[in-house]
Amino acid sequence: MLSVRLFHAVAVAVGIGVALAAGACSPGSTTTGSQPDSTMAAALDLAPELADANALFTDWEALGHKDSGAFAAALIRDDDALQRDLGIRSIDADWELDLWQPGTTTTVILHYADADLAALPGKLTTLGYRADGTVYTGTIDRSHLWTIPARTIGVDLDRRLLVASPDATTVRSVLAAPPHPLGRLDALKPLLSAVAARPVVTAAVSVGSAACAKLDHVVSKGRATPEMMQAVRGLFSGPFTAPNAQLTAVTSATTAYAGLTFADERAAAANREGRAAAVRTVGGLAGDPDGIQVTGSSVSGPVLGFDLKAQDPQTFRKRVTAGTLGVDVCL
Repeated sequence: MLSVRLFHAVAVAVGIGVALAAGACSPGSTTTGSQPDSTMAAALDLAPELADANALFTDWEALGHKDSGAFAAALIRDDDALQRDLGIRSIDADWELDLWQPGTTTTVILHYADADLAALPGKLTTLGYRADGTVYTGTIDRSHLWTIPARTIGVDLDRRLLVASPDATTVRSVLAAPPHPLGRLDALKPLLSAVAARPVVTAAVSVGSAACAKLDHVVSKGRATPEMMQAVRGLFSGPFTAPNAQLTAVTSATTAYAGLTFADERAAAANREGRAAAVRTVGGLAGDPDGIQVTGSSVSGPVLGFDLKAQDPQTFRKRVTAGTLGVDVCL
């Protein structure tokens, strides 16, 4: 069998990159239920149900309003300009949720408990934003670069929300309280329940095809030769059924829970051994085989869960951002 080190050498020799992308699977249907039992669940209840969706969550209050490995931080590079122009900073929010579908722009939802948002409408109109109810639409201003990701801004003073996106439709959907929220998907609800009692500080959520990292896209976005793909597949053992949803929840600087939902308990159990081993294998392909260790695993109904430990406080953010976590790979 080709070793991880040998494969890495071959990959470098032919100049390929490492990238994880989506495969094919379907999200569960939406159901109604009780009130959310965590801050993250409450945030996801504000997001509309989207096929093949990705979401990043950060509890800024739990992180002490510091960028300590946060997954959701879409506007943080613009915070100084936002403070100057609008009197707010994204990092000062209680929590943040970044939402997108593959190939689309990101919608940012920020909740503020203490900041005074009442002055925002006036400041936005002064900057040339046009008001349509609680939604403000502007134009890209190169002297105010934050207008690129926040061309449309929604302000809900009662719920203390700011919603920013280039896409006005999604902003309106969030402000209107979506009838079918992302957090109530059948495939996602058991994962949220699994971490309800854990102190989640930042997390990554994906549903539908976004929850599945297809192996044939690991190697240079699918441009690898058949011979190379055969060598890569030889590094993995066991079934790798496409999950319906996936959640990675960081509970401390170096500990996290990664869970996946499948059609049933049998499928979840069948994927247990192979996906546990894939954490190190995919890490090896990314040049970091020992960056994350699996310290425990469990199967509960359709949910397969892993307890993870990282060597470095930035490892989870790096691996999630690069798509090289490993547990969500699909052959």
